[in-house]
Amino acid sequence: MKKLYYLGLALALSSFSIAQEKLPIECATESLMENFFKENPEAKKEYDLFNLELSELTKSGKLKQNILSRTQQSKIYEIPIVVHIISKGDSIGHTDNPADKQIIDWINYTNDVFAGKADKVLDDTNGGATIPVKFVFAKVDPKGNPTNGIDRIDLSGNEQFVKNGLNGSANYPGLHDKEVITKYGWEPTKYYNIYVAHYIASGTTVANGYANYPTGDLGGDRSVMLAKVSKVGEQTMAHEFGHGLGLRHTHEGFIAGEANLVKGADGKYLKDENGDYVINITKAAVCPTNNDCTKNGDLVCDTEPSLSLYDPTINLYRCLTGGINQCTNNPYAGVEQNIMSYTYCFRNRFTPGQVERALAHLFKYRESLINSPVLNNQKIDNNTTLVEAVCTPKAIDSKTAYTIGTINVNFNEINNWTTTFNTYENNFYKDYTKDYTLAKTTTNIPYDKPTKLTLRLGDTSNKMTTKVYIDYNNDGVFSETDEVVFSKAEVLQNEILTADITPSSKAVYNKPLRMRIITDYVGTDIKSCNNLRYGDAEDYAVTIVNNLITNDLNLNQNEIIIATSKSEVIIKAKNIISKISITDISGKLIYSGNNINQKDFIKSLGNNNQIYIVVVELKNGEKISKKIIL
Repeated sequence: MKKLYYLGLALALSSFSIAQEKLPIECATESLMENFFKENPEAKKEYDLFNLELSELTKSGKLKQNILSRTQQSKIYEIPIVVHIISKGDSIGHTDNPADKQIIDWINYTNDVFAGKADKVLDDTNGGATIPVKFVFAKVDPKGNPTNGIDRIDLSGNEQFVKNGLNGSANYPGLHDKEVITKYGWEPTKYYNIYVAHYIASGTTVANGYANYPTGDLGGDRSVMLAKVSKVGEQTMAHEFGHGLGLRHTHEGFIAGEANLVKGADGKYLKDENGDYVINITKAAVCPTNNDCTKNGDLVCDTEPSLSLYDPTINLYRCLTGGINQCTNNPYAGVEQNIMSYTYCFRNRFTPGQVERALAHLFKYRESLINSPVLNNQKIDNNTTLVEAVCTPKAIDSKTAYTIGTINVNFNEINNWTTTFNTYENNFYKDYTKDYTLAKTTTNIPYDKPTKLTLRLGDTSNKMTTKVYIDYNNDGVFSETDEVVFSKAEVLQNEILTADITPSSKAVYNKPLRMRIITDYVGTDIKSCNNLRYGDAEDYAVTIVNNLITNDLNLNQNEIIIATSKSEVIIKAKNIISKISITDISGKLIYSGNNINQKDFIKSLGNNNQIYIVVVELKNGEKISKKIIL
């Protein structure tokens, strides 16, 4: 029996914090997310709304049904990772600068923990539950070059880092990890970034690791790990990616107690008959609220409520399996061995409820990772030459991320997942037409039939507006009158937008044209070059293919070329076209156009097996007529 002593006893007491006797190094995720949500209230709002949605789905039984409908039997979802090892100058192989083999073995061990295959870790058959995810080292880096997925960063010249490592919060000892993420992080929609350092903290919380909960704002998404626990036999990485899949600590919501160790007259710390330290409790710990297991605590119903087993009022530096859980008054039923707990037991299990919650977050927030192309060895070729845009958005009004913007563009071969505007990347304008290798961002589409465009926007309850342009005449300017191919003034949360895009008959064929997609807050008057308010703009390249003609018709010998393709008449000229008239063989006027003011012209006439007379006049006075048959 553990003995408790209180103030006022005649025994000599030493006001010595239990943490000083044996310091349990914690996870700093709670501290990290508290600061993150303070700085990003929109992300907190969406996080709470999703948890409320999961609560209702759990109570109705639909969460399990939804997960089962999304998952395939024996399907393992591969998560592409890059491990950034940040060195203070130690040689490779040092405890604080692990060798590649140690990192590879550690990741393999973490995968075995997820799968219930690691030594002493339980699976679905013996009291645990497996999370069907697997870390896989990325095969290409952000420039498309081969990589082993391990990125070494030398910060031996940074005094803040050398002395105090990384800190997840600003204005504390150590290098703020935002500086590292901003400079060295790989694109978070394509890679899961893991940072390893010799010392880490978030605020004042010294830690073995910390990680973001998944939210719609992926800008600073990461796990940060202490080097000395980045090895086989440690479950810390599985714990941190549990947070990365939306799992909370099993003691979430408890209120910490306070206690001191007691010294006897001989100056030594007293122990009871079980060998446990005698303590003086000055403030009792409080169990988490458990009125509704879908809304309280860790939000999972098959993990019993618990105190942190690191709490000083417990004062037992050993596994408590078989002991009484103070929050249930029953023997511990597994929470003391849960991978998401603070415990002196070997962490050996997830629960089915945790797996359901993890997969719900995986499918909602990490779809880009499980579809990432960076696990392929082949470099994606988006090599193209575009007419430069006359103007681009130059700034954004917002200084805070509101999860407003485009997150996925799917248009024939184009399939690109992106982040909305965030302060880590300051990514309000992104040009994916220049040397981008992490997704297909160029495509060909037919000139004479529709191609489906699908857009997904940021996960926010804020309504949005979006507009898509294609620079059909290839002059570098997006016309608001005839180059807007899709727009929607009010887009609701989780709405997937689709449109069938049939190119304009005036489009330039067989040359890459710039496509610009802009998404912003509802009510914004979107123009192609205006600065953004809260959202983002993205550029892609589209080539409208007509194999029956070429845009490179030989104009060396002719000022004007008149050609046909199916039901269209196609006119190209060296100089600006002024007038065009088209009549049928009887002399009936079919088309008359003045002030054409362009060098390329296409007109669909619709009828087959008809003879037409086409007359073209240039601004320089050159004139030509030609008989054509369609």
